[in-house]
Amino acid sequence: LDIAEEGKALVNFFGITVVTFFSTLRNPRRLRLISLINQMEQTGLNAVPIVCLLSFLIGVVLAFQGADQLRRFGAEIFTVNLLALSVLREIGVLMTAIMLAGRSGSAFTAQIGTMQVNEEVDALRTLGLDPIEVLVLPRINALLITLPLLTFLADVMGVLGGALMAVSVLDLTFGQFFRQLEDAITLTHFLVGMVK
Repeated sequence: LDIAEEGKALVNFFGITVVTFFSTLRNPRRLRLISLINQMEQTGLNAVPIVCLLSFLIGVVLAFQGADQLRRFGAEIFTVNLLALSVLREIGVLMTAIMLAGRSGSAFTAQIGTMQVNEEVDALRTLGLDPIEVLVLPRINALLITLPLLTFLADVMGVLGGALMAVSVLDLTFGQFFRQLEDAITLTHFLVGMVK
């Protein structure tokens, strides 16, 4: 019963958010641009260092592990294919989403939870403001804008990390790496990851 109640509350919150989002689209003056830009800075710009670092290191580890396994078959060059497909299609977007969920999600929870305890959310309602419109929509819209950009950055850093490891472990040049990368992937692979 507790799980059903929590599921109902989650669906209710999602529905209210979607309705508020579309009503804001019909009346763009209600869009809070300053709050949106502030949230974009917090969720996007401030997350760049951690996303880049972890994606770079994951690319390094993937290339090292892939080269180690493929060396047994004399197919080390296919480390580039393994790295490119896994980073672009799966790992780049997945790691970015996990990092943002942990970093930004916990920050959102703490901010709004503190406002709820301090009765600031009730004060917003008293002033005639919709808390969903003031507190939730800027955060969701900021994530909708910054998450694809951070995913692209994670893809680039993952491939660069893998390139650095492949050049040092496989005795490839950067030119050979990127030539094999060009043969290994198509725009479709990149777009599949971005859509995810």
